[in-house]
Amino acid sequence: SRRKIDRERPWMDLRNGVRFFKRPRIEKHGFMEFSTTDGLRLYPRVKTRKMDENCFVLRNALGNGTDEGLRFRNFFVQPSEPDRLYMFKEKIEDLSIWEDEQGGLAWRKAWDTMLHPMTAEELAERRNIWKEEVKQFEGEKKQYIRFFRPEIKIDHIEGKTQLADYKEPANLRVNCVTKNNYQVYYRRHCMDKWESLGSYAKIYPQAYGIRVVQSREGKYLVRTELYKPMEMPEQTYEFAELQDNTLLHFTEQGKEYWVYLENMTCFTREPEFVTIGFMDFLKIGGVYMRCGRNNGETYRRAEIRMYDDICFLGLREVFVKTAYRQHHYYIQQRSLDGKHFVLSDSMKPKESSTWFDMYYDGKNTPIVERRKKDYEIYGVKTR
Repeated sequence: SRRKIDRERPWMDLRNGVRFFKRPRIEKHGFMEFSTTDGLRLYPRVKTRKMDENCFVLRNALGNGTDEGLRFRNFFVQPSEPDRLYMFKEKIEDLSIWEDEQGGLAWRKAWDTMLHPMTAEELAERRNIWKEEVKQFEGEKKQYIRFFRPEIKIDHIEGKTQLADYKEPANLRVNCVTKNNYQVYYRRHCMDKWESLGSYAKIYPQAYGIRVVQSREGKYLVRTELYKPMEMPEQTYEFAELQDNTLLHFTEQGKEYWVYLENMTCFTREPEFVTIGFMDFLKIGGVYMRCGRNNGETYRRAEIRMYDDICFLGLREVFVKTAYRQHHYYIQQRSLDGKHFVLSDSMKPKESSTWFDMYYDGKNTPIVERRKKDYEIYGVKTR
């Protein structure tokens, strides 16, 4: 042949259509045969014309066997149909949609071992349900959540989320002059002298390092535990109170709000506190937010994928439970089979960031190992 491709790659595997520059040999691994010329790049022998010289599997990728199917590039071959090549079509939540060369559709959940047939009508229905859920979620976020403006700084609560966990500082003294007149005094440790901290109509116990007081004019103020203003000019409220679970409840222009003090997210409705697996969340309608210090990220229930010792939040965050604590990581890469993850300790890693490898197959306890060698990932050299 005078064609350039025939001269450069004169050998072809007639089953998968891949061209080779020299005669390939056949190897078998598990349920599947592979053609290869160097023993390193293995080409699955399926009946297709969708593959080319870039559609190979490295030998070390077969180290864990092929009993649960072979995932490579955007293809998947399952043991029950070794001659059929499925191509990745789209992803809906944790559901992967696949299509064969005849247009047949199938779905597969994370860590499933088999594909499940589906019709085009079923796919359209699943897609519409998902879109409606996302639309409702975005609407509820706009309805129930807004940013909280005042600068209120709380202590590191370290699990002390109930009002009963806190006591008044020993160096404070309150004198009740009349029913609505309370004089507050403070004594510094280095001085045997009481200093006036003002006069108030009402005072309330401190918690989370702050307290609510009512001024003599009837306005409610949020101050430090030592009655110091947090900002100038100071924000006033028609009503305010501290609640359990690190909440500040207040009324402004006749409307009620609840502020989650860990990240200063303001809700227009009182949030419900729920526990899913080993993690706690705030919930309003279909909107979930992780308890504790966070960036205010919200999730739908389907985005909280909880297992025995591990929880995936959205696409990037993962929490791993150990005997001592919860470890928070950010997913930077994941393998095609979804079992090997490259993690970092920050959302946008730098050269000084710590990197980890995590192995999780959906059945056994996750294994997280700190990386000891140098790698180049997304242009960042890791150690």
